[in-house]
Amino acid sequence: MASRLATRRPGALLCSVCQRRGLAARGGGPRAPLAAAPGVGRPGLWRLPGVPQVVQAGRHILQRGAAAQASDEDENLVATAEAEVAKLGGAIAARVRSFGRASVRSIGSKAAYRCLKAVVNAADYLRQDAGASPDRVLAVSLSEQVARQSDAADAAKRTVMIFEAELREAPPGGEGQASKELIVGAATNAGRAAAAIAAVMRQGQGAGALVRAIGANAVHQALVSAALARKYLENDGDGVRFVVVPSFEDQNSPPKGVKPIRQLVFRILRV
Repeated sequence: MASRLATRRPGALLCSVCQRRGLAARGGGPRAPLAAAPGVGRPGLWRLPGVPQVVQAGRHILQRGAAAQASDEDENLVATAEAEVAKLGGAIAARVRSFGRASVRSIGSKAAYRCLKAVVNAADYLRQDAGASPDRVLAVSLSEQVARQSDAADAAKRTVMIFEAELREAPPGGEGQASKELIVGAATNAGRAAAAIAAVMRQGQGAGALVRAIGANAVHQALVSAALARKYLENDGDGVRFVVVPSFEDQNSPPKGVKPIRQLVFRILRV
């Protein structure tokens, strides 16, 4: 190969084939097929004009793509009082498939009720995936955050309920054995219900409670109770944590000819 190379002028290195096709830079024209890399003293090391810029652009695109993915992962879904449960459930399932978790925010009892129903739908969608493990359940961690409606000092405050959903290994015996069953209504004192939940969770590993509620207001009150229980346990400083696994159950033994009432229940499991 070396015998076929010829130098027309400094900085232009062409093979004999290129010379026959007239590709040599003539008269100091702008075309220079190859240029020596600056600062490189060894012969035979060359760079193509514009390559560093292309590499830099490629890096920028990759970085921008990674940033966009991180932004998508951190972006919260929002549940409203008019949210379509099936669509919201599909969005939650899609986030869990892509990022391993999904975060949903809601304000108000109806929005929280629809969000919990959407989590149940998402669990059904994920169970239908090819290769889905029957030993995993879609569990939710609950928390509350107070947010102002505007930047004004006297702006009204709203309580935002945050649902963090992720797949977890189911405890032995399915979704856990409830050592205590709680029935929560719309008028239930959330503080007392939270104290009861926290007391069960303090019993040790494997502890669980079953919470039953009918209607949006009752379910919301139960969720508020669970979020309060989490605060009580955090104040203990013992590292006790729990998750919520929601599901629907038919009312036991309804009267003959009466359609069973589907009741939204959730199991509270210590993790």
